[in-house]
This record gives sequence, C-alpha cells and structure tokens, in this order.
Amino acid sequence: MLDNILEIFSIWNMIRLSGFLALFFITFSAGFGMLSKVSCLKKKKALSHFIHLSSAWGSALSLLFHLFLLVVDTYQPFTLIEMLIPFNANYAPFAAGLGTLAFYFIIIIYLTSDFGMKKLKRNTWKKFHWLAIPAWIFSLAHGVIIGTDTATSWAISYYLVCIFFILLIGLVRATQKPVVKSVTRRG
Repeated sequence: MLDNILEIFSIWNMIRLSGFLALFFITFSAGFGMLSKVSCLKKKKALSHFIHLSSAWGSALSLLFHLFLLVVDTYQPFTLIEMLIPFNANYAPFAAGLGTLAFYFIIIIYLTSDFGMKKLKRNTWKKFHWLAIPAWIFSLAHGVIIGTDTATSWAISYYLVCIFFILLIGLVRATQKPVVKSVTRRG
C-alpha cells in the first residue's frame, strides 16, 4: 500500500499534475480576465475579477512547483540554463521552449500587474497584459506537444475543454457591448 501511495505522489506524477493544474488556472485566469469587460456581467464584475486574480495566483504557484520539480527530477532533469533559455533543452527543445516563453510572458504580466500597475500608464499596462494570449497558447501547445498523456482520451478532452472555454468566452466578449465607466460632471 505504501508503494502505491509513493507512486501516486512520485515526482513524475507531480510534474504532470502541476502542469495540468497550471494550464487549468491559466485558462480560468485568461477567461475571466476577458469577461471583465462584458456588459452582461456588470453586476458580477467583482466576482469575475476575484476569480481572475485567484486563478492567476494559482497558476503562478502551480507553475513554480512544476519548474521546481523539473529541476529535482532524477529521470529527466532540466538544468536552470535549459529552463531559462528558450529552445535550449536537451529533451524536447521546441516544446520546452514554448513553456519557457509562456513562463516569461506570465512573469511580465505579473510584474506589470501586481507591482507596476500603479506606476505604468493604463495603455502600457494593457499592452503587457495582452501577452496573456500568447502565454495561454504557448502553455497549451507546450502541454500538448511535450505531455506524455496527450494521446489519452482524458487529456485530449481536457485540452479541448480548455480551448472551448477560451473560444466561448472570446465569442461572448466579441458579441457583447463593453462595460464603459460612466463619467459624471460636477457643476
């Protein structure tokens, strides 16, 4: 029984789980971030924003755990150089490079949002925040290409649900009037 428990919580399984979890949170964060400007959810904007931020932090934590496990893995370890320089890994360099680029985009988004939002002009912040789209695409592609579970029906379903979720929210956002802040004049 102990062997079964150790197998379930093996580094290899935790690498896979943390990767899937990071994609889940990135998908939710991107989706609910897109929903923040949809007029039909104006009354739920605070909840949507809370889910967006919570998911962003969930993705950051699961991503950092994923990266840590890749360094300490004894079967197919990644060096810090392999993880920091895109497309430089010995194992699956293209897929690993997409993951590295997604990581950098996510770091830029976090730094400009949580630490630099008050110091940046809104338009500059928004331009950095648009990196969320390639970050999500690269994260998804990274998982699909490098993932050892990609050929399984549950992983295919998982990836398709993530794609459908983002496309559906993108469609909702594209067809709804944006939330516009009203400006009142004092006289």
